[in-house]
Amino acid sequence: MSNIFSLVGTLGQDSELKTLGSTEALVFSVANNLGFGDKKRTQWIRCILWGKRGESIAQYMKKGTSVFLAGELEMKEFTNKEGVTKNSLEMNVSICDFVGGKKESSSPAPSQPNADDENDDLPF
Repeated sequence: MSNIFSLVGTLGQDSELKTLGSTEALVFSVANNLGFGDKKRTQWIRCILWGKRGESIAQYMKKGTSVFLAGELEMKEFTNKEGVTKNSLEMNVSICDFVGGKKESSSPAPSQPNADDENDDLPF
């Protein structure tokens, strides 16, 4: 049995494309805000997106990008540089979608006709 966890978060730094074993993997950390007001806190989750899917979106996974993620969570134990044992929350990502609109470009885009303009006389 596996768990599936979903979240919306923001990349804390640019993603890295790495070779882990014989497979390419996109590795990144996402900040997920929990609570609100003076009880608000940030949970950092290390994420790995395996294979071609990770390779294909690597160029778009930059610091500040908002994403929706779903996948399996696992608590990993590691020893830091000072020799202290710590825990890290990690997600093997199965779904990754971008959240929000495109960032505004410095050059104005040509206006596109709105498909709804043709149907102004329709009652719905």
